[in-house]
Amino acid sequence: MDSETVDILRRMLTRSAHPGDDAPAAAASPVQQLRLEVVVAGLSSQVVLRGDELIRGYLPLMRILVEAHQSAGRRTVAALAGVPGSGKSTLAAVLAELWRHVEPGPALTVVGMDGWHLTNAELDRRTFTSDDGSSIPLRRRKGSPPSFDAEALASALRRIRHAREDVRVPLYDRNLHEPVPDAGVVPGGTDTLLIEGNYLLLGAGAWSDVLGQIDLPLWLDIDPEACRDGLLARHIAGGMPPDQAAAKVRENDEPNARIALSSRHQAAWMVCADESHALTNVRRA
Repeated sequence: MDSETVDILRRMLTRSAHPGDDAPAAAASPVQQLRLEVVVAGLSSQVVLRGDELIRGYLPLMRILVEAHQSAGRRTVAALAGVPGSGKSTLAAVLAELWRHVEPGPALTVVGMDGWHLTNAELDRRTFTSDDGSSIPLRRRKGSPPSFDAEALASALRRIRHAREDVRVPLYDRNLHEPVPDAGVVPGGTDTLLIEGNYLLLGAGAWSDVLGQIDLPLWLDIDPEACRDGLLARHIAGGMPPDQAAAKVRENDEPNARIALSSRHQAAWMVCADESHALTNVRRA
């Protein structure tokens, strides 16, 4: 990103409408299009943002995060939750890349909840009770709440909230389809941690301890039907035949989406996206 664009974005952030207010029309954006190279789950991709998406989505979201940190006067933990395939990881990666260039004040670090998946070996050892009462290997419901170590996640968030030294965290590798311990780090200089994942706002069982560590709960609001094609493509790219990918979406991803949706009411802010996953506005829940 060139210095002129960075200067324009900094001015846009300062002058952007307060989150929840009516945003200016897209024509008001001096940046009509922005290309960014981001890394999501270890995979590099190019994202193109329209000017209206910057004004209505990303810049208001940046203001919310900055103001939350300034109001708290300490390290804050923000959580971006949403249904599977809603684009949480990509949104967080784009936000981090914008943040890196614009430097709005507090230092931001992004972490994915998927790093706290149980290992495949552990999933094979455990079982899951289906709606019909039958018992199946938990690995067949990978991505459901019990396939995560919610207690370890809550403990990590608690430590991150209060520590000022570097904290190592696990990352999920989509090539290995496994979590990799200590593969990531939350630097000691972090002011705001943004963690993204499906069940961060669930608030049931061990997930209540996770919710208790969150200062700013956000929900990525998108029609779940718009996520289906992306989930299919993700599974196929991971080596799954199309018929198996469709079955996984139907038997695993869609039930997980219904569970995630049950926590939507816990959010303080809705980050709204259209069917193409472009951000349209940010509003109070």
